[in-house]
Amino acid sequence: MWESDGGELVLDKLKPLIPELTQVVLDNDTGRFAGARNQGVTLPPAKVLWFSYDREGANYYGRSRNENVRNVWSAWNDTLARVGQYTRKAAGVTPMVRYPPGRSQDASGAEVDNFEIAKRILQHLGRGEGIAWPTSLHAWAEDLVRQGVDIDKLYAWQIVMLEAKGRHGAEFERLMKLLDTYLIRGWLVPERAVAEGRFGTKADASAHAEIAIVAAEEVLLDIADCLNWYVVDRMLLFNWGPSAVGQVRAVPEPLQDAQRTFFRDVLGKVLTQPATVDLLLELVDIEAMIQQAGLPSRVRAENDPPPLPELPDDTGPMTTALAGIYASMRDSLRGATP
Repeated sequence: MWESDGGELVLDKLKPLIPELTQVVLDNDTGRFAGARNQGVTLPPAKVLWFSYDREGANYYGRSRNENVRNVWSAWNDTLARVGQYTRKAAGVTPMVRYPPGRSQDASGAEVDNFEIAKRILQHLGRGEGIAWPTSLHAWAEDLVRQGVDIDKLYAWQIVMLEAKGRHGAEFERLMKLLDTYLIRGWLVPERAVAEGRFGTKADASAHAEIAIVAAEEVLLDIADCLNWYVVDRMLLFNWGPSAVGQVRAVPEPLQDAQRTFFRDVLGKVLTQPATVDLLLELVDIEAMIQQAGLPSRVRAENDPPPLPELPDDTGPMTTALAGIYASMRDSLRGATP
């Protein structure tokens, strides 16, 4: 959106549009970019800033930055769902009631199908409540008990707790870490810089991190070129004509400035070794180094007024009126309101 500012057309704001509702418009004869269409409204090129990642030819829709991890993301979600199933299975215990076919008497003396009694038992077990039923052994069973057979195995009614016997949590954890590594690689980031930097030297981690920064800076430069093409060049064209196009460029600062880091390291080492300060002042422009390092400086700019001496504590013969005039002049030169 453009607006007039003192007779010049300047950018007012950029209004984002929903990508799913926006289509690119191309010239039928040349195939050049001709604007965008959103919900039946066609915007001319002067009203559009169109950025696409990894565009190929006239395919202005580009490619999704998640395209590299499409299959891995699907496998990651499937594995996570299986982890949830395993967690529920391993964390819970499923009761099972073994009952003989036929009918039995309940507490009231009425005959009830054994299946109904088994369901009631399961309901009590699910609520964590106790259960009770009478048991009796036949004569032949008593002989087996005397021979040392476990009596619990001779009851017609039995309760068995089903539990997960395997320990597969470690396998799931290793698989999830492997899939995380593939996801990070698909996003053009070395896994050593994010997820696997537990061991190794600082230089090793920094080298891997620089790869991710270089990939990010490539995208940043693409965005800057898009901004220059759609916004800066058009602003120059609208206000100063075709000859001004390309004379001004928007250049982003690097995400990692090696020169600034170098200057900061030099200043840090010099400040810890006072004996080298004089040598540094003789060999290099210390003020320029401080500015390059991005450190706050007390160096006076060329257009700043010359510093005035502070008013002495003991004014001597200076009267109060003259002291007030002197203070007003000093504050005025420093930019303050007298």
